[in-house]
Amino acid sequence: MEKQPEVRREVRFDDRRKELHVTATEEKPFKDGEEVLGSGTFETRATYNEEGIKRLYKDAQRDRTNAEQAIKRCKDLAGEIPTDEELKELEEHNKKQKRLREIGDYNKNKLDLEVNEEKLKQIVKSINQIKESVGTRLKL
Repeated sequence: MEKQPEVRREVRFDDRRKELHVTATEEKPFKDGEEVLGSGTFETRATYNEEGIKRLYKDAQRDRTNAEQAIKRCKDLAGEIPTDEELKELEEHNKKQKRLREIGDYNKNKLDLEVNEEKLKQIVKSINQIKESVGTRLKL
Protein backbone atom coordinates (compact mmCIF):
# COMPACT_ATOMS: atom_id res chain seq x y z
CA MET A 1 0.00 0.00 0.00
CA GLU A 2 1.37 3.39 -0.99
CA LYS A 3 2.20 5.83 1.77
CA GLN A 4 -0.33 8.65 2.11
CA PRO A 5 1.08 12.17 1.75
CA GLU A 6 1.46 14.14 4.95
CA VAL A 7 -1.30 16.69 5.52
CA ARG A 8 -0.87 19.47 8.07
CA ARG A 9 -4.03 21.21 9.26
CA GLU A 10 -4.33 24.46 11.12
CA VAL A 11 -7.75 25.28 12.56
CA ARG A 12 -8.37 28.71 14.07
CA PHE A 13 -11.59 30.30 15.36
CA ASP A 14 -12.11 34.06 15.07
CA ASP A 15 -14.28 35.13 18.07
CA ARG A 16 -14.88 38.59 16.72
CA ARG A 17 -16.28 37.48 13.35
CA LYS A 18 -17.54 34.06 14.52
CA GLU A 19 -15.64 32.35 11.70
CA LEU A 20 -13.62 29.15 11.56
CA HIS A 21 -10.46 29.33 9.43
CA VAL A 22 -9.02 26.03 8.22
CA THR A 23 -5.73 25.76 6.37
CA ALA A 24 -4.58 22.39 5.05
CA THR A 25 -1.11 21.94 3.57
CA GLU A 26 -0.19 18.76 1.71
CA GLU A 27 3.25 17.92 0.42
CA LYS A 28 3.19 15.34 -2.32
CA PRO A 29 6.02 13.84 -4.41
CA PHE A 30 5.74 13.69 -8.21
CA LYS A 31 6.63 10.19 -9.33
CA ASP A 32 7.11 8.32 -12.56
CA GLY A 33 6.81 4.71 -11.46
CA GLU A 34 9.27 4.46 -8.58
CA GLU A 35 11.42 7.41 -9.64
CA VAL A 36 10.77 10.65 -7.73
CA LEU A 37 10.85 13.62 -10.12
CA GLY A 38 10.09 16.36 -7.62
CA SER A 39 7.55 17.44 -5.05
CA GLY A 40 4.71 19.89 -4.77
CA THR A 41 2.97 21.64 -1.94
CA PHE A 42 -0.78 22.12 -2.13
CA GLU A 43 -2.50 24.51 0.24
CA THR A 44 -6.23 24.76 0.80
CA ARG A 45 -7.85 27.53 2.79
CA ALA A 46 -11.45 27.61 3.93
CA THR A 47 -13.50 30.01 6.03
CA TYR A 48 -16.77 28.85 7.59
CA ASN A 49 -19.49 31.05 9.10
CA GLU A 50 -21.65 29.90 12.05
CA GLU A 51 -24.02 27.82 9.89
CA GLY A 52 -21.08 26.28 8.03
CA ILE A 53 -19.36 25.40 11.31
CA LYS A 54 -22.50 23.65 12.57
CA ARG A 55 -22.87 21.69 9.34
CA LEU A 56 -19.16 20.83 9.24
CA TYR A 57 -19.33 19.54 12.82
CA LYS A 58 -22.51 17.57 12.15
CA ASP A 59 -20.99 15.97 9.02
CA ALA A 60 -17.80 15.11 10.92
CA GLN A 61 -19.85 13.46 13.70
CA ARG A 62 -21.79 11.43 11.11
CA ASP A 63 -18.54 10.39 9.39
CA ARG A 64 -17.11 9.37 12.77
CA THR A 65 -20.17 7.24 13.55
CA ASN A 66 -20.02 5.59 10.11
CA ALA A 67 -16.31 4.84 10.50
CA GLU A 68 -16.83 3.34 13.96
CA GLN A 69 -19.67 1.15 12.65
CA ALA A 70 -17.54 0.04 9.69
CA ILE A 71 -14.70 -0.94 12.03
CA LYS A 72 -17.13 -2.87 14.24
CA ARG A 73 -18.61 -4.67 11.19
CA CYS A 74 -15.14 -5.60 9.95
CA LYS A 75 -14.17 -6.99 13.34
CA ASP A 76 -17.45 -8.94 13.59
CA LEU A 77 -17.13 -10.35 10.07
CA ALA A 78 -13.48 -11.24 10.42
CA GLY A 79 -14.30 -13.94 12.96
CA GLU A 80 -11.67 -16.50 13.80
CA ILE A 81 -8.56 -17.41 11.84
CA PRO A 82 -9.47 -20.18 9.34
CA THR A 83 -7.88 -23.60 9.77
CA ASP A 84 -5.76 -25.28 7.08
CA GLU A 85 -8.62 -27.67 6.35
CA GLU A 86 -11.05 -24.79 5.81
CA LEU A 87 -8.57 -23.08 3.50
CA LYS A 88 -8.19 -26.28 1.45
CA GLU A 89 -11.99 -26.61 1.20
CA LEU A 90 -12.27 -23.00 0.09
CA GLU A 91 -9.55 -23.52 -2.53
CA GLU A 92 -11.36 -26.60 -3.91
CA HIS A 93 -14.62 -24.69 -3.97
CA ASN A 94 -12.97 -21.82 -5.88
CA LYS A 95 -11.53 -24.27 -8.43
CA LYS A 96 -14.98 -25.78 -8.99
CA GLN A 97 -16.52 -22.33 -9.36
CA LYS A 98 -13.83 -21.37 -11.87
CA ARG A 99 -14.51 -24.52 -13.89
CA LEU A 100 -18.25 -23.80 -13.88
CA ARG A 101 -17.55 -20.27 -15.15
CA GLU A 102 -15.38 -21.72 -17.93
CA ILE A 103 -18.20 -24.09 -18.93
CA GLY A 104 -20.64 -21.17 -18.92
CA ASP A 105 -18.21 -19.15 -21.04
CA TYR A 106 -17.86 -22.05 -23.48
CA ASN A 107 -21.63 -22.31 -23.89
CA LYS A 108 -21.98 -18.54 -24.29
CA ASN A 109 -19.16 -18.43 -26.84
CA LYS A 110 -20.72 -21.33 -28.73
CA LEU A 111 -24.01 -19.42 -28.99
CA ASP A 112 -22.16 -16.23 -29.98
CA LEU A 113 -20.27 -18.19 -32.63
CA GLU A 114 -23.50 -19.48 -34.14
CA VAL A 115 -25.03 -16.00 -34.12
CA ASN A 116 -21.93 -14.46 -35.71
CA GLU A 117 -21.73 -17.18 -38.38
CA GLU A 118 -25.38 -16.54 -39.29
CA LYS A 119 -24.71 -12.80 -39.36
CA LEU A 120 -21.70 -13.35 -41.64
CA LYS A 121 -23.83 -15.40 -44.04
CA GLN A 122 -26.36 -12.56 -44.23
CA ILE A 123 -23.63 -9.97 -44.83
CA VAL A 124 -22.00 -12.06 -47.58
CA LYS A 125 -25.41 -12.54 -49.18
CA SER A 126 -26.02 -8.76 -49.09
CA ILE A 127 -22.59 -8.06 -50.61
CA ASN A 128 -23.23 -10.55 -53.42
CA GLN A 129 -26.64 -8.97 -54.12
CA ILE A 130 -25.05 -5.52 -54.32
CA LYS A 131 -22.32 -6.80 -56.67
CA GLU A 132 -24.91 -8.47 -58.90
CA SER A 133 -27.07 -5.35 -59.00
CA VAL A 134 -24.21 -2.98 -59.77
CA GLY A 135 -22.31 -5.32 -62.07
CA THR A 136 -19.50 -3.60 -63.93
CA ARG A 137 -21.25 -0.21 -64.08
CA LEU A 138 -19.60 0.97 -60.85
CA LYS A 139 -16.20 0.19 -59.46
CA LEU A 140 -16.57 -1.10 -55.88
